[in-house]
Amino acid sequence: MHFITRKPCNKEICLLLLFPLVFCALQFLLKADYKYYYTSAYDPAYAFLFNGLNLAGGELGSGIAGFPGTPVQIFVAMMIRFGYIFRGSLPLLEDVLTDPEYYLNMAGYGIILLNTLAILLSGTILFSHTRNLTFSLAIQLVPFLSVTGLHFGSVVMCEPFLVFAIQGIALQLALYCFGDHKSPGTRQILFLSLFASIGLTTKIVIIPVFLLPLFVIRGWTDKLKYIFFTIMISAVLLIPAYPDWNLFVNWFKILLFHKGIYGYGGSGVIDVGLFMSSIKEIFTGDLVFTFMFVLILSFLFIKLLPGVKEYISHKNYRIVASVFVVIMIQLIMIGKHYLPHYLISMYSLIMTGMLFSLTGFKKSFFLSKHFKWISSLTVILAGVLLIMRFLQSFHFSPGFKHPFKETVAYVNKHVGKGQKIIVKGYSSAFKEFGLYFGMSFSSKSMGKYRTVLKKHYPNTYFYNPEQERYFDWISDISPVDILSHCQITWLFRKSKTDTIPVNLLNELRKMKNAGLIKTFDLEYKNPEAYDYLYKIVSDTIALNKYYNVKEAILCDCESIGTDGEVFVSNDSGHIFQNARMRSADLAYSGQYAVKADTDNPYVLGVRLKVSKNDYIRTSVWKNAHDDKVKIVMTDDMPNNIYSAGSSIINSKDGWQKIYMNFMIPMSFKGEEIYLYIWYNGKDSCYFDDFKIEVFEGMPVTDQD
Repeated sequence: MHFITRKPCNKEICLLLLFPLVFCALQFLLKADYKYYYTSAYDPAYAFLFNGLNLAGGELGSGIAGFPGTPVQIFVAMMIRFGYIFRGSLPLLEDVLTDPEYYLNMAGYGIILLNTLAILLSGTILFSHTRNLTFSLAIQLVPFLSVTGLHFGSVVMCEPFLVFAIQGIALQLALYCFGDHKSPGTRQILFLSLFASIGLTTKIVIIPVFLLPLFVIRGWTDKLKYIFFTIMISAVLLIPAYPDWNLFVNWFKILLFHKGIYGYGGSGVIDVGLFMSSIKEIFTGDLVFTFMFVLILSFLFIKLLPGVKEYISHKNYRIVASVFVVIMIQLIMIGKHYLPHYLISMYSLIMTGMLFSLTGFKKSFFLSKHFKWISSLTVILAGVLLIMRFLQSFHFSPGFKHPFKETVAYVNKHVGKGQKIIVKGYSSAFKEFGLYFGMSFSSKSMGKYRTVLKKHYPNTYFYNPEQERYFDWISDISPVDILSHCQITWLFRKSKTDTIPVNLLNELRKMKNAGLIKTFDLEYKNPEAYDYLYKIVSDTIALNKYYNVKEAILCDCESIGTDGEVFVSNDSGHIFQNARMRSADLAYSGQYAVKADTDNPYVLGVRLKVSKNDYIRTSVWKNAHDDKVKIVMTDDMPNNIYSAGSSIINSKDGWQKIYMNFMIPMSFKGEEIYLYIWYNGKDSCYFDDFKIEVFEGMPVTDQD
């Protein structure tokens, strides 16, 4: 069959616009329903926001390189730059961090339009080359099979880009299948490489799709072209992840050699019981998927029947066979680490395979001019059924007033910029929760973002129930310090059981019994969204008088022990390690400082006797060409406490003062902690005047 390029008529244009417009409308309605990313889709949207911000600011580095997900990061960076054109009142970094939802929505709507355009072009391009309206409409249905895929179509995550990539691959295979060449041409090979590269660099679950064109392309010359183009395009798309390439390598190793989801579980390649359970869930969870799988398998077996071979298109058969092989490999990968959204790309593949199966018979009515409109209407009916299937599985909130949005409205009206403590959970009614989550995946730029976030959200604090930690954007902080700042503090908790974490509740009760808190009441609840907001009224005068200094320690690097191996604190009560690294080259005060480098990265280690709930403030002056410095607190097992961080609070004559605060959790069972300074850069760094203050913890009182 020769390509006959012809512009579609008005009636055909209307039909080819149908599914793209429905897809676009559904995605915009979904976005209107949940609206805020931080209430439901903060993971991974906010992580991609920060990685996109890295690129938009001209910096490389990807804290989520395990996907690796770089096409998403590049796209988000482009949308940030585009969205900033209409803003500009603040510097780019501050504008994004103060209004993250604006930029995420810019990216989300961009993703919708990208896939809408892909659906439209796949149909119109195929029709203009083949004049096959039926298949041109059918190929537009590829993204409609997966209910989960439609649900996530407007979310800033990897899956919408996988759907886009497979849509592009399906189009190129269709152009080859209905063309007159025995193998895809150079132009089609280039496009196959482009879409395969987008998939490969978006998520490793798509790796088997790389093999699909290799089964179809004939001749080693063309196969090598495809491999070369794919490698080169992938190399370009992966540029943002190069500084953190070790993350991808480690992530891949963990997935490959651990049995559990996300690399958890025991060592081993596969858990047979879990794998079989996942496969069973895949095939019993969606009978439409199973039916299509059986249909493809049946098509492959039909060719083996006597007298049938000559009625089956060889091109179609090769494509369907290659799609089936790819699906089987993906089933093995997904069965090992199964989550429902991992199937989104496989749904697109199985839809592609089914379409080539139905058109695989040389005398099929799908290719008959007599039945052209009947077959096209049949495809439209199938599309309507798929859309109805989605609408039955997903119910929009009445008037798009999602329960999550009700809490946000209350928070914006009554809390605003007031002081708040957000209990770590699986989402929040505060955008700060999404920002903190995303910041933790911002690679080497994390320190810079911490400072800006602290500046714009100074009254936001967090509580981690598992670690029993209160912290702000930069370091741990005492609950006494938090509550002493403002008379009213809001405590947000997302919980299906309307309970506050036990340790947090006990601590608040202690403070109330001690007269530090006047009232602690549930102010707002939204059981449908699992949102609970408490109002704490503090006695700030009593809180500001509460703490007593237990110890104040200073190591100025001037005094050393008789053996020359340790520093001695100014009060001679503590010793600090690595005195042999003392240097007179630079000093903030006095004559000496301690020098750390790649061979000696750990300096000024000191052991302190502490009690549970003690509060520790530390600071040190550093002189370095980079920011690869952490003040670290750890302990001996069995507590397994580890916390590290640094933030600049002052600068003077080339020196910078950094600090880090630590809380000793109530679960602490030991007697000592170990504090030290860690330089993990590639040059050297000088430290001076290491100051440590230990404040006495809250006394234990009987509970009500």
